[in-house]
Amino acid sequence: KGKIENCVQNHNHQSCFLPFAGQGVHQFQEGSRKAITLYEKALQDLPDYTPALTHLTEMDMAAQNLMAASNRVAQTIARSPNTPEGHFLMARVHMASKNVDLAEACLLKSVEVQPEFGVGYDALANLYAATKREDQALAKLEELLKKKPGDVRTLMQQGVLLQRMRQTQ
Repeated sequence: KGKIENCVQNHNHQSCFLPFAGQGVHQFQEGSRKAITLYEKALQDLPDYTPALTHLTEMDMAAQNLMAASNRVAQTIARSPNTPEGHFLMARVHMASKNVDLAEACLLKSVEVQPEFGVGYDALANLYAATKREDQALAKLEELLKKKPGDVRTLMQQGVLLQRMRQTQ
């Protein structure tokens, strides 16, 4: 409910896609507060329930509570260090706090612990492209294509990146 209210009633270029940054920060937080209580209960009952952790982390970031998000994810990583989702979520927290180097390290760890973790490769490619490291972005996409040959999403991302690189030459 909080995401929808923020996107519709506070609509701007960031409210729907970056609900934790700039003009996207939630203005209507009642729905999010209620959801936090429910997701925290779910995590108490099932500590490794990734959807609850993901939603809680997103809500913490939406409320600009990056320390809570970081602590929550750090506890999960300490409990289950070899699951890529925790490292991926920590990367998102670091990106929200504009710490690109730590975000990159967490994303690299996510694909190290699970080499087929496509979301991690995708995020690394996006991070590299956003920081003008297109060659590294292409390399990550090529790594993923070796693991998942013919993956349409990755091929499309690679095509867009190659086109952008040609336009800047």
